[in-house]
Amino acid sequence: MTSLVVGVLLFACVHSIPSLAPSLKANVLTKIGEDAYKGIFSLLLLGAFGVIIVGWRSVVPEPIYLPFPALHKVALALLACAFWVMAASKRQSRLRLLIRHPMLKK
Repeated sequence: MTSLVVGVLLFACVHSIPSLAPSLKANVLTKIGEDAYKGIFSLLLLGAFGVIIVGWRSVVPEPIYLPFPALHKVALALLACAFWVMAASKRQSRLRLLIRHPMLKK
């Protein structure tokens, strides 16, 4: 679990450098150049991604939430309705008049 957390933190920190430490980025860019900066940035992200994968593979899954088995069919029916409404948002239909939803507006 530790390697998973370290990988996620490394990934977040590397992504945060351009916005939280622009002076550090500017210093590195003037010292090594843009192409080298992009290469190091990419290698750090690939390394972080590798640490995340290793950490994910080492964690034993624990169920945090177990839904009620009786609600499985209800959830599937609601999901089918959601897909139907989303499909209707791309076409001219009477459904747009009945349902006022931001996804269904022009």
